[in-house]
Amino acid sequence: MWVSERMEEGRPEWLELEWTAPVAVSEVHLTFNDDVNEDLINLHHHETPFIVIPELIRDYDVEARIGGEWRTLAVEQGNRKRKPVHRLPQPKRFV
Repeated sequence: MWVSERMEEGRPEWLELEWTAPVAVSEVHLTFNDDVNEDLINLHHHETPFIVIPELIRDYDVEARIGGEWRTLAVEQGNRKRKPVHRLPQPKRFV
């Protein structure tokens, strides 16, 4: 689990994972904060002022260092999911 300091406009946020031995990866599962404490009862008399939870990460890239070079594995724009899964066409070997 990763919890960052408060995000600031214009400052990119990133998380780096590193293993002590090579691993083969075929899927990347991400779980984002979608504010599970928010009251989402959208009945006629009560509606939230937003369609998508504001805390949910919308735009991100998944990158990996393969053979000493950073490569983009997935690019997401306008994410609306709490738990996106990125399946790689072929397993990648990371160190």
